[in-house]
Amino acid sequence: MNWKLVFGALLAALLLSVAASAQETGRPIASVEGSVTDRLTGKPMAGALVSFGPASPQSGTRRTSAVTDANGKFIVNGIIPGSYRVVASGEKFMPQGDPVLIDVALGQNLKDVRLQLVSKATINGRVVDGSGKPIPGVILRAVTSGRENGIVSLMPCLGSKNADIPSNNNGEYHLFVRPGEYFVAACARSDFTNRPEPSGLVTGFYPGVVDPVDARTIRVGTEEDFNAGDFRLTPTELYSVRLRIPSSAGFNREKEQLQIMRRSPNGMETIQLLFSDPFRQNGGVLKKVGEDTYITPGLPPGNYEIDEQLAAYSSGPFQSGHASVRILNRDIDAGTLDMRPSVAISGTVRFDTGSLVQDFSKVFIRFWPVDGPQFGITSMNVAADGALIPFGASSGGGQVRSGGSYRIEALSLPADDYIGSIRSGTRTISGNIVTFNESAPAPVEVTIASPGGIAEGTVHDARNQPAAGSVVVLIPAPDLRNDTSRFKSAAADQNGRFSIHGIAPGDYNVLAWKSVDRDAWLDAEFLARYLSSGVKITIQAGAATGATVGVIPDVK
Repeated sequence: MNWKLVFGALLAALLLSVAASAQETGRPIASVEGSVTDRLTGKPMAGALVSFGPASPQSGTRRTSAVTDANGKFIVNGIIPGSYRVVASGEKFMPQGDPVLIDVALGQNLKDVRLQLVSKATINGRVVDGSGKPIPGVILRAVTSGRENGIVSLMPCLGSKNADIPSNNNGEYHLFVRPGEYFVAACARSDFTNRPEPSGLVTGFYPGVVDPVDARTIRVGTEEDFNAGDFRLTPTELYSVRLRIPSSAGFNREKEQLQIMRRSPNGMETIQLLFSDPFRQNGGVLKKVGEDTYITPGLPPGNYEIDEQLAAYSSGPFQSGHASVRILNRDIDAGTLDMRPSVAISGTVRFDTGSLVQDFSKVFIRFWPVDGPQFGITSMNVAADGALIPFGASSGGGQVRSGGSYRIEALSLPADDYIGSIRSGTRTISGNIVTFNESAPAPVEVTIASPGGIAEGTVHDARNQPAAGSVVVLIPAPDLRNDTSRFKSAAADQNGRFSIHGIAPGDYNVLAWKSVDRDAWLDAEFLARYLSSGVKITIQAGAATGATVGVIPDVK
């Protein structure tokens, strides 16, 4: 007999009996009061639906709901005691964060349950051909322009999404998004190009260009209705790349991964176009045309980097190959990729005496590629003696690309711990990037220091009001900006307050944006435009430093 189910049923029956008795005597069972606010502005959200559901199948509670009033307030009377999952939603709002879990006792009037949403923004426009005639049935997608390691990732047309709505008979489209900055991409249809192309190709980017380097982003604010005008799609000459990817015994073609990167003319920006398992039975991006020989989807003229990774059937080793190609006005043959074996990571993690780490096995050291394909992320566990050990096949198996450079990050550290130093062999690394030699890479030593400093304070807008939801970023001194672990960020709460722990001692500039792309501050050119708006502070180990910061408006 399942005693948990029996107990749950008895508990539910008891609660319902108590509820019925309470209702018969006119006494309130319980009530819940709270509010819903906009995470970005802190304003009350009127008309939001607040839903209460059982926190678990054994909760013995019933579903109920309420709608917020003009002041964003809600109240639910006569609620059955128990544990609930509370979420807020609405047609005009985007959900924010995880559900709130609450426990309600018999006769309790639970107050001040706080939920947050984000008001939707809208991007509207029309898709037309070269003569201005509307084009129906085109899938438009808004893709965030976030960066990772300086790479703008654009993969808008791989796969399908439930929210896909094609342009209507008048070519019109409406995209509902969170406030932020976006690329708008039109996903391919073969009749809009000069040749049939496989799904996954991007036909064009706003405002009507094929080359993503020429694409313009659209920034929309809270509740903004942005009219993007006409998105013009015209037939475009595209070219394919032919390449041979040799097979190797012991390696699994089903685990193969491909990445195609487009480099801008000035070489400063890389745009990721395609990233997938290229040989998957359905949805692969390469077409097989011969023994170990494939062609890519059509690409516009430009400079490209093609990276291939082939995993072993067993966990651990992999092979990787690379080709640089330049497309001018014809299909090209890139020849045979030179597939090279991976190398194993070795090393240790050392914890200072002040560290609060209790269980080494819960700490992860992640190696993130900075000069090549972004699928080669490797995570390592820490053994009881501090040795780095592979976390598993799905996380790289302790292997990295031969000759590759990787950014080192420490995950699951206590709040006040931070990376104090990194050594490669006998050499101390300036920053947090390590390059692994092609034959016998030197062991890595990561030192975790503690206690770090604390930065805390408030963010205000031009009217001296709290800048709720703003992004607060600590920028290290110029000579330490090659160490990305020294950049720290947090979101201000609804009162504009922030608190950041685990900061390495030193001088910092505190900046706050109303909204900003993730990691945009790692771009030196972007950062230079805003440094004068920051507040300079000095962080000391184990001490808290305060700062009052003015928010930078939406970046245009």
